[in-house]
Amino acid sequence: MRRRFYGKSLSSVLSSANHEVRVGFELRVAALLADIAAANAARRAALVEAGGGAVVDWLLETIAAGGDGSGSQAEAARALAYLIADPNVSADVLGRPHAVP
Repeated sequence: MRRRFYGKSLSSVLSSANHEVRVGFELRVAALLADIAAANAARRAALVEAGGGAVVDWLLETIAAGGDGSGSQAEAARALAYLIADPNVSADVLGRPHAVP
């Protein structure tokens, strides 16, 4: 239940924010997720499990959306690179819908 609440809260905040605020927020979230993924295996596993995969889906969508010049795409790619490099979670990441074209 808590995971579903956080996912809906993030979507709500992003959909109601103006473009500049949203882009800045997305960059900070992507950078935070990359830093968490860099920390250790337990945190990478927690990111992959968070929201039933919603965090990984958001990272994938951020990369697929293309660059907007804010750095969000680069930070999302950094986070995914840490996740894919971890053999304990890479299969879960690559198994997400649209992870591999």
